[in-house]
Amino acid sequence: MKCVVIGAGINGLSTAIWLQRFDHDVTLVDRAEPGAGTSYGNAGVLAAGAVLPVTVPGLITKIPKMVLSKHSPLFLRWRYLPRLLPFLMKYLSFGTKKHVSHFAQEMSYLLGDSYDQHMALAQGTGAARFIHPDDYCHGYDSQAALDADLPAIAFRRALGYQIDIETGAEFAKTDPFHQGNFSHVARHKNHGRISDPLAYSRALFAHFLDQGGAFHKACVSD
Repeated sequence: MKCVVIGAGINGLSTAIWLQRFDHDVTLVDRAEPGAGTSYGNAGVLAAGAVLPVTVPGLITKIPKMVLSKHSPLFLRWRYLPRLLPFLMKYLSFGTKKHVSHFAQEMSYLLGDSYDQHMALAQGTGAARFIHPDDYCHGYDSQAALDADLPAIAFRRALGYQIDIETGAEFAKTDPFHQGNFSHVARHKNHGRISDPLAYSRALFAHFLDQGGAFHKACVSD
C-alpha cells in the first residue's frame, strides 16, 4: 500500500518507519527539513510519567491568584471572558479525582514505555546512540511546594511509577551543580532522554531513505 505521512518531525518519522516495516511504500511530506520544527527545539525528555492533565482537583481555586499575578503562566483578555466562559466551565468541570484517575491511566498506556518504544524504533539505525536511560528529576524550592505536589506523586505511584523523594542535599551528591538549589527533589525512575533531538531525527530520516522512502518538501493545503 502507498502511504503519505504529513510532517517529518519525530512523530512523522516514527510513523513512516513503522509503516515501512509493515511493507508499505511511504512518502514523507513537510514544508521544512526533517526534524527542523518542534522536534528540533524540544528538550528530548522521554517523559514516561507525564500522564496527568492540567485540570487537576483544586485548579479552580488557584485561578484568581494566577490571573492577578504578572508572573503567572495564565493571561486573560477580560473582554473575551463572556465568550470563553462556556468553554472554561466545561474545561474546569474535568478537574475531579475520577477524571484525573481515568485520564492518567489511559495516558500511562501510551507513555509508560516511552524509552522502550524509542529503542524499538531506533534499533538497527544510527539513531540508537542518541537514546539514554535516565531518571527525571523535579526540584522543589520548599517543603510546601513538595507537599502541594504530593497528590500528583500519589497518582503516579498508584499507576506503578517509581518515585523517590530526596532532600536537596542528597540530590546534590549526585548532581553537585544544584547544591543549595532545592529543598527536595522527586526522582522519577525509569525514564529516558534523547541527547540531540535534531541529530536523532536526521538519523531516523537517513534510515527512512535507505529503506526506500521518499521525501517531498512541500506544503499540504488539502
